[in-house]
Amino acid sequence: MDSQQTEATEASRKFPPTIVYGVMLIWIGAVIGIAFIVDVQTAAYALALSLLVSALARIALPNGAIPRVRSKIHDAGIATIFAVLLLALGRWGNAPPV
Repeated sequence: MDSQQTEATEASRKFPPTIVYGVMLIWIGAVIGIAFIVDVQTAAYALALSLLVSALARIALPNGAIPRVRSKIHDAGIATIFAVLLLALGRWGNAPPV
């Protein structure tokens, strides 16, 4: 194997396939749609659930399967913290303006 093929192989293991980014983009669009069509509280809960799924996937799947920023434990911990905060604050998503 020459060096260009080796670099391409390493890059493909480091980053997830393009389809993963496309699915994530579609899901964020769906959450925004839920906020407009259903309500903000449901959208917040859907986003929190997807963050929890992402955290579990980050721990369970091998490197390069989903986008990463730092180590597995760091990425999963931050996603879990944000999910818990969204679940806690989501109760007030449908509060009337004051």
